[in-house]
Amino acid sequence: MSFENEKVVEIKTCRHCYNQFEITDKNLEFYRKHNLPIPKKHPDQRHLDRISLRNPRKLFDMRCEKCGKDIKTTYSPDRSEIVYCETCYNTEIY
Repeated sequence: MSFENEKVVEIKTCRHCYNQFEITDKNLEFYRKHNLPIPKKHPDQRHLDRISLRNPRKLFDMRCEKCGKDIKTTYSPDRSEIVYCETCYNTEIY
């Protein structure tokens, strides 16, 4: 769905969901300016791909690495990140 002042340059078919999507002259200008490849997936599918990279919406019980206080975090205990409680994080960062 292009805007009034945009011209459709190409109609592509998503390689994942097979829906068609438009590449406008403004899109093409942006991709070329930033040296980006023309997308092969529908914008909705690209959005779903980005969402899938986020941390899960699940909380894990852990302990603060600094003070040992029990905390809830979205980081799984089997990951290597250091997790602090809010107080220790603020003293460490600020």
